[in-house]
Amino acid sequence: MASTLIRAEEPGDNLNRDELLALVFLLLIAGHETTVNLIGNGMLALFEDSEAMNRLPSRIKTAVEELLRYTSPVFMSSECLCS
Repeated sequence: MASTLIRAEEPGDNLNRDELLALVFLLLIAGHETTVNLIGNGMLALFEDSEAMNRLPSRIKTAVEELLRYTSPVFMSSECLCS
């Protein structure tokens, strides 16, 4: 992905070194945070539902997608902050 960012170009404009470092750092942190949250939230959900935990080995391929749907690693507020 970093190689693609390095080669990315708008006509006559490339990302400079500081912009590249900032983007790579942001991607690293964002990817780590969501992965940690998915694992933690998913394990909690499975520990709270022993029946689902017992079915997990036979359904491992769809488990991650279902846990993403059931307990998203990123929570967004739907509350309007309008004044």
